[in-house]
This record gives sequence, structure tokens and C-alpha cells, in this order.
Amino acid sequence: IGYGRFGRLAAHHLKKDFRIFVSDSGGNIRPERGVRMVPLPEAALKKFIVLAVPIGKLRQVLRSIAPHLSPGTVVCDVCSVKEEPIRWMKAILPGHTALLGMHPLFGPDSAARVCTGRRIVLCPVRISRSGVSHIARYLRKRGLIVSRMSARKHDELMASSLFLTQLIGHTLLRLNLPAGDLSTSNYRKLTGIARTTGHDSPKLLNDMYRFNRHAGKTTRLLVKGLAQLARELSGHRRHAPSS
Repeated sequence: IGYGRFGRLAAHHLKKDFRIFVSDSGGNIRPERGVRMVPLPEAALKKFIVLAVPIGKLRQVLRSIAPHLSPGTVVCDVCSVKEEPIRWMKAILPGHTALLGMHPLFGPDSAARVCTGRRIVLCPVRISRSGVSHIARYLRKRGLIVSRMSARKHDELMASSLFLTQLIGHTLLRLNLPAGDLSTSNYRKLTGIARTTGHDSPKLLNDMYRFNRHAGKTTRLLVKGLAQLARELSGHRRHAPSS
């Protein structure tokens, strides 16, 4: 459910092993060969559902699919934040469904052709141990590196890694960094961060800040560190000897 950039990527890879049905609220969507578009109520009748919608739309989608879910259906989300989506799934979806938080640490820019060696995090919610193990085995078979952790631990780690990278990337974009033949390898890495960040909507950054309760601390620490460094540099300039 959701056929945006990541939904397309997931459908492309999963269709090798499964029949894939896709539902998306956008108009004029043409799925690739082997992927069938269906209405949302029909999609909700399937036994394994991947929610690949922006976190800001997740609660609306959960309310829409809840009446159609069958006992034993596995529902997982792929949001970059885990605590809030998991809380919503537990509150909105019926108790007879299995719930799994999932975060693929890759996207269309890094896994367009193969997923081998990419990382994915599983946050079990309301699912049997054997069910999680079965899913983890399949993902490892496809070459993914699987980690299991709590939703809180995941969000803490993402605030200081993924969110921080996006925060710096969007800052670099605003600087309009020039390209040049004399650039160093580290500078090229910086421009690479800005370039790949530009492929993502600013809404992704806003959603991570809004729904990950640890993101505010990361932002404050970064701003504080930059301000402190600026003060130190300014002090060195004032006390520099004249030539």
C-alpha cells in the first residue's frame, strides 16, 4: 500500500518471489510488468501487507484498512520512525492481526538493482517469534543484513544517524556548493551527501523531526556545536598577531 519511490522498489524486488498487488491514492499510476493495481479494500484482504506511505498519512490508511483485515494477516510499516507508527498500529488495527515494524536502511538510490549487503531493521510488535524468524530468514536469503531491536532503540539510533545525515544534507543544499576540479575527496563526499539528499522530499526531514522524539535533541546538539565552534574561531581571529 503506497507506490511511491520505496513502494516501487519493494514491488520490483518482491515480485520475483510473490504475487504483488499495489494500492495507491495517486492518479495515473502505471505499475511495472508483474505488478497489479487494486483498490485499497482489496489490498487490505491480502495476507501480508506492507505499508509504504508517508508517516503523515499512516493513521488515515490504518483506519481505512482496519475493517477489511483478516485474522492472521501480517501488517508491517517501513517508516523511518518506529515508536509512533507502532503505537498507531496497536491502537487502530484489530487484535487478530500480526504487527511488525520494519525499516529498510536503503532506498532507490542505493538498491535500484540489488539489495545484497543492505541493512534492514525489524521491530517485533504483535507477532510470534517463529513469524519474525520466518521473515528474517527470507530477507537474509535475499542478501539483506537483518537486525532486531526495540522501537525506542531504533529511533534513538536513527536520530543520530539518518536524521542527522538528512539535516546536514539539506543544510548543504541551501549553500549551493560549487563543483570544481580542485575539490578534495572529502569535499566530494559532502557534495555527494547534498546530491542524494536532494532526491528526497524535504517532507521526509520534517516527518522525522516531527515524529521521532529524539530528533530535537540531535538538532540542538548540532546547532550548539556549530555555534560554539564559530565563537572559538572568532576568538582566534581577534587575537591573531598582525603582520
